[in-house]
Amino acid sequence: MQSTRNLNYFCCRVRNIRQSSVTKHGIGVCIIALCLCLSLQLRWTVSRAPDTGQPQVDEKFEWLQENRDVRQYVLPDVGTTLLGPEISCSDRLRLLILVTSAPGNREQRQAVRDTWGYVAPVPDTRLLFFLGHDGDGWPPQTMKLVLSEVEKYGDIVVEDFIDSYHNLTLKSVFMLKWAMNHCRSVPFVLKTDDDMLINIQALLHELKDDRYKPYEPLIIGRIQEGSIPYRDRSSKWYIPYWLYEATSFPTFASGTGYVMTQKAVSEVYYKALDTPLLPLEDVFLTGLVATKSLGIPLINIPRFHNDRPRFVEHPCLYHHLITVHELTPTQLKRLWTALSTLKPAKCNSLYARFLAYFFGTGHYEVISDVVW
Repeated sequence: MQSTRNLNYFCCRVRNIRQSSVTKHGIGVCIIALCLCLSLQLRWTVSRAPDTGQPQVDEKFEWLQENRDVRQYVLPDVGTTLLGPEISCSDRLRLLILVTSAPGNREQRQAVRDTWGYVAPVPDTRLLFFLGHDGDGWPPQTMKLVLSEVEKYGDIVVEDFIDSYHNLTLKSVFMLKWAMNHCRSVPFVLKTDDDMLINIQALLHELKDDRYKPYEPLIIGRIQEGSIPYRDRSSKWYIPYWLYEATSFPTFASGTGYVMTQKAVSEVYYKALDTPLLPLEDVFLTGLVATKSLGIPLINIPRFHNDRPRFVEHPCLYHHLITVHELTPTQLKRLWTALSTLKPAKCNSLYARFLAYFFGTGHYEVISDVVW
């Protein structure tokens, strides 16, 4: 409100300048300034105008105004997998890794394969990338490249939905559907993204803890409490009031990386089918469905991180983490090489602790036996 008053005051001052006191050049400057002020005020008002609670014209959410029934999109009784490997999850498989990706993210998928996904394969894990389609068929070159990846690696699943950022919730529900149909017996399922760095060895070690029982519903990861909806229409995470009226979200696990037990996968999937769709997958699945509707416990693990150290790319700032977010393919490969050869004892130095204090992610511990 104060910002609006200041803006109006400035604009009024511009309008009140006497024509006789300025030159023609000055008049032109004033007119430009006035137009700029009005434009900024209009933009500010529109972007922050409170929702009335009624659906408004918004291309991003037009499809949700027509239908928020998850069941009608996912079709639980119909086979919706357009492309995928024929696999059966053996009793030995302990962790199923499901990675959200997009048809054009070939470089990101390859970076994952070249680093934590396949360079150091773990016998009791399986990694799969999940994609959708563009509604009209991919560009020929994209389709050709995806098919070549499928033929070479056999690690891509394409489901029948339009692949877009606002469809991430549907993508995640399709992932659970696939897991239920193909790997129902796997003890743990990790959901993550293709711009992540994951220490699979450290995660498997963590999952040996007696707290995590596959036959009990449980979700572990980076737990977010007290998060509030973004009401600014220019925000990537904008949620209008008519989609979600409450002033805060229920506690949820960050979608950058969380693990569900076998029991949680089943319960969350079936409950999600009957929960009105919200285009924030982590809030929807682990917040509205798991926490609010089912009361499934969420366990926060400090080593799960939904960010990355900034400004300084030193391996010691990453060595203790299980998940790291927002890495380019080049950064991912470079960090993996450094972490694979790092001697953890070096991270106990004064220099490393100095870097962690000023440039780290907030949580730092030296783990002498960490393996990447």
